[in-house]
Amino acid sequence: MTSKNCFHFCFFCVNSKFRQCVIENISIIKNQEKLKTLEHELIEEFERIFIVGKTLSKVEDEKLIRQEKNNYTSFKFLDENFILDFCKDDEILVHQFFLHKFRIVHFPLLSRWVRKSKNINFKVFIIKEIAFFNQRACASILSSLLDLEQHKNVQLAIIDTLRKMYYQQGESQIIACYEGGCLEVKRAVIEAISDFKSNLGMEFLNQQFFKCSDSEIKTDIINAMKCIREEKFESINGRYKISDNSRNETIDPLKYHFG
Repeated sequence: MTSKNCFHFCFFCVNSKFRQCVIENISIIKNQEKLKTLEHELIEEFERIFIVGKTLSKVEDEKLIRQEKNNYTSFKFLDENFILDFCKDDEILVHQFFLHKFRIVHFPLLSRWVRKSKNINFKVFIIKEIAFFNQRACASILSSLLDLEQHKNVQLAIIDTLRKMYYQQGESQIIACYEGGCLEVKRAVIEAISDFKSNLGMEFLNQQFFKCSDSEIKTDIINAMKCIREEKFESINGRYKISDNSRNETIDPLKYHFG
């Protein structure tokens, strides 16, 4: 019996409680080599951290660290290992790899792999990592990619990352995703506008309120507009309070001198 026939036999014979377990085991076997590669990279990295960390005072090791800042070979596996697959185990290992690299070497802009990769799951992960490491230098690149991006999950990840990094310069690109976007994308756009609190966003929400027929979206728009108005009202009141205080501070000394 071939491995393919054996798989079908097992899948239809085991009861429903065990089917998910079979699928997960197949996924683990499929990604075993890839995980071993990543683990090997991490072991090498830990060894390098230990050795360099113990001899930082030496001139030779200081040169090694400077060379490491321009060394991108350790990130090469990102180009080679995730062309088709990218699972939760990969996410954990790559994130741990990034954490250690971020502490000791010059960390590259992750937008490089967003532009190059065709793997949706990998792209979404990298975009989220850009937000995690607060790589604001990637924001303009993500914003430009948003214009052409068609996949919902990638759109959502970019919008959320730009919102978290408060990249208000990309608001027009975010707003452009609203028309023709699914419910999730529209709600993400409204949430970003609510956080940016700009006049551009407020005007857009006002227009969409009268166009919108979906009650759920309409509620989101109302809440976002309310949030923006409250922020602006508090800002105006704050300026008045500062003005009043400064006026009182000016008048009181005059009363004292002329009293």
